[in-house]
Amino acid sequence: MIENNTFKFVIHNESFLTKSQCEDLINYFEQNQSQDSELAGQYDKNIMNKEVRNTEEMIYTDEKMLSKIKMVLELSNISTYHYNIQEMSSVKLLKYGVGGRYKWHTDCGSRETSTRKLTAIIQLSDENDYQGGDLEFGITDKTGQNNYTATRKQGSIIIFPAFLSHRVTPITEGKRYSMLSWMLGDTFV
Repeated sequence: MIENNTFKFVIHNESFLTKSQCEDLINYFEQNQSQDSELAGQYDKNIMNKEVRNTEEMIYTDEKMLSKIKMVLELSNISTYHYNIQEMSSVKLLKYGVGGRYKWHTDCGSRETSTRKLTAIIQLSDENDYQGGDLEFGITDKTGQNNYTATRKQGSIIIFPAFLSHRVTPITEGKRYSMLSWMLGDTFV
């Protein structure tokens, strides 16, 4: 059997995007039409359930940005995960307003989600622009007392295996903007 001695549950790069790039992406979101986010993977078709996921989203297609995200995902896979990946999914911009959340879930499952291998989330908001909205993982921090929580630093990218459970806690004040994509490959065997 082949072992992986470089595996990490979560990788952070705190300077993936500049403040200016983040603000441009937030402005782009606000100036274009978004839609309510749906749930995918276990259903005959995608469904909307705001008790589970309450966000707005839109597809983002700037080739330069997509190439940058794909490059860091591929490098993370080469250095840390060693998964069989073939391509990157579409990139989405997300907005969580007051009450926005995404309860505990994984990004892989059945059907189209079975090909998701790595998740990338980019923090676009300044951490002081909202309350709540923490990205938490189903693993503990170093103390073993709390869930491991991702950095809130604006411009950071967080990469993790799509099978790792995670959530975004409810927003209680302000708005949280982020960017999301997955690296895809044949289902885990």
